[in-house]
Amino acid sequence: MAAVQELIAGASSSRGLRTEISRRIDPWIELAEAQISRFFDRSPSGALLPVHSIAQLVVAMYVGLETIAHLDRERLKVEDLFGAGMLLAPAIDDLLGKEDGKR
Repeated sequence: MAAVQELIAGASSSRGLRTEISRRIDPWIELAEAQISRFFDRSPSGALLPVHSIAQLVVAMYVGLETIAHLDRERLKVEDLFGAGMLLAPAIDDLLGKEDGKR
């Protein structure tokens, strides 16, 4: 992942590299989009959500989290991220129309 991060950083100053990095990240976004769609397709509000944009956000967050983790492993704790996710889960359930955490 470190090599990918370095390439992404370098892509800001090289049009050719930027094009290639974008092309190679597209499958990551497509995978995220497919997985997100599996859940949103079953939701009454699923059609209202911008699945492609959410997939891009997920990939960007992953790359960003990996970058931050390499800078300061002590500050970024996986347990804290899962804890935040658990706090957010009820709101996501409400958005997706699920009852009492039935996933």
